[in-house]
Amino acid sequence: MPRDLCCAIDFAALTRAVEAGGYTGDIEVEIFNQEIWDAPWPEVVARTAEAFDTAVGPHLAASVTA
Repeated sequence: MPRDLCCAIDFAALTRAVEAGGYTGDIEVEIFNQEIWDAPWPEVVARTAEAFDTAVGPHLAASVTA
């Protein structure tokens, strides 16, 4: 996720609502940005994991391991 979009979504509130609803399943990231798709895959994976860890990770009740 581009860094400039990370604050457009209230991940804290969204994550709390999803967890409060009882969801405990997988979490996925969908990439819609062609610039990211065109980058080398190792860079895409690292960038996506870092952005997820920064934007969503702190709000998860359970820790996430890769």
